[in-house]
Amino acid sequence: MSGFLGRETQYFYQLTPEVIDQSLLSIGIKPIGRTLALNSLENRVYSVEVQSCRELFNEYQESFEKTFAIDQVVVKFYRPGRWSADAIAEEHQSLRHLSSLEIPVVTPFVFQGESFFKEQSSNLYFAVFPKVIGRLKDEFNRQEVEQLARLVARVHQGLHYLSPYKHRGILNVQHFIDEYCDFLKNYEHAPKHLKESFVQLATNLKPLIHWQLQSLPEQRIHGDVHRGNVMWNHHGPFLMDFDDSLLGPIEQDLWLIIPGRDEEDQILNAHFLETYSQYAQKSVHLKRGLIESFRTLRMVRFVGWIAKRYEDPFFYKMFPQFLTDGFWESQVLGLKEQWSLLQEN
Repeated sequence: MSGFLGRETQYFYQLTPEVIDQSLLSIGIKPIGRTLALNSLENRVYSVEVQSCRELFNEYQESFEKTFAIDQVVVKFYRPGRWSADAIAEEHQSLRHLSSLEIPVVTPFVFQGESFFKEQSSNLYFAVFPKVIGRLKDEFNRQEVEQLARLVARVHQGLHYLSPYKHRGILNVQHFIDEYCDFLKNYEHAPKHLKESFVQLATNLKPLIHWQLQSLPEQRIHGDVHRGNVMWNHHGPFLMDFDDSLLGPIEQDLWLIIPGRDEEDQILNAHFLETYSQYAQKSVHLKRGLIESFRTLRMVRFVGWIAKRYEDPFFYKMFPQFLTDGFWESQVLGLKEQWSLLQEN
C-alpha cells in the first residue's frame, strides 16, 4: 500500500481542480468553479459548487432541501491500492440498503446505474455524494445520546440482513495487528529501538485481545463511529463516512462514540448502551477488557496507518513528529498502559 503504487498514487497526491471538474462533467454534473478541500487524510474529498442538482434527489423525501445542499456536492476520490472496485461496491450496497430503510446515512448518487466511476486520466475511483446541511458536535447531552443509540441500533439491524462482506476487512488481531506490525518491522525511518519495542508490545498483546474478541458474532458494521462521523441537523444525527466499514462485532460501533474512561463518560456510555439495548431488543454490555481491546487495536492501527501513508505529503504535514523519539516513546508508553489494563480485565 505505501509506496510504489505507480502513477495513480502520484495523481492522487496532485489532484487539481481541473481534474475534479472534469470528473463531475463526465457524469453530467456541471461545476461552477468553486472547490473546497474537506478534512480527509485517507481519501481526497472535496465540496464542489455546482449548478442546481435538485433532479438528483428523486430518491429522497420532499424535505431534502432542509437536509442537503442543492448547489453543492461532495466528491470523494478513493486512495489507490486500498479498496478494490468490489470492495467499494459492497460499501455502497450497504449504504443503499440502509437508505432504503429510511435510515439517515449519506448515500452516493447513482448515474446510469452506477455509484462510482474511474477518472480516465488518473484511473482513480471516485463517487459523488449529497452534502448534508448540519454541524458536528463535541459533546452530547442525554437526549442526543439516546438519538445516537437508536441510530446505531437501526444501522446494525439493517446491515444484519445483508450477507457478510467478501472484499472488505475483518476486525481481528490478524488484520489490525499482524498486518501493521509486519509492515513496521521493515519500516526503516522510525527510531529502530522504539519501533521494535512497539512491535513487540503489540505482538504480546495479541492473545489477550483475541481472547476478548473470539466469541463475538460478526456482521457488517460501520467500523468507525466517532463524533467526527456524525452530522447533526433538524432531523437529528446522520451517520457519515462508511469508508472503514468492515466485518466485525457490533460492539466496535458502541464504544468509540463515548470513548473516555472518566466517570462522566462512563455514565453516558451506560445510558447509550441501555438505549441501544432497548431499541435493538437485546442486552448489550461492554466490559472494560473489551473496550480496552478495541482501543489497543485502534492504537496499533493508527501507528501502522501513518507509517504506510507517510510518503503522502498530507500525512507528513499532519504528523510532523512521527519520526521523532518523542512520538514513538509516547506510543510505547501507551501500549504498556494497555498491557496493564488488559491484564487486570
